[in-house]
Amino acid sequence: MRYLGTLRCSTNTQANARGLAKKAVAAYIHDNRKVSEWDAATLAELNTLIGGLEVDKVMDIPSSAFNGLTHAMSTITTDVIPILKVEQVMNIQPLTAAAMTGEQINKLDVKAQEVLKDLLPSSPIKRGSAPGVTLCLSLALLPVLVVMV
Repeated sequence: MRYLGTLRCSTNTQANARGLAKKAVAAYIHDNRKVSEWDAATLAELNTLIGGLEVDKVMDIPSSAFNGLTHAMSTITTDVIPILKVEQVMNIQPLTAAAMTGEQINKLDVKAQEVLKDLLPSSPIKRGSAPGVTLCLSLALLPVLVVMV
């Protein structure tokens, strides 16, 4: 965890995210960790600041690092979503994919949408559809209380 600065309350949260994301990139580079060398742990640490990354930075993130994304996927702006590589989408987790909005999904290229569809077997992704991904929770995802006798 790094201290990047103070987040000022304002109506322009995207500008705040961009400013903090730039500081995060600079801090990682200072530690000799270029964007092209980031891993899943780095993306998990970056969390919602990924939504403030510039297009060229997102393009440089290794595909395997996308495994570390969480609900922060929903913070990636629709101007950045179309540049996501199919390989990057392949590496996101199903619950991360479920965090995507319908607008984000529609901005993905057709191949990336197909990959997303495979991540969520019950998802009704249709080109041009407005609703986001519907996630069918299985019993495996629900917390279970085990009573030992």
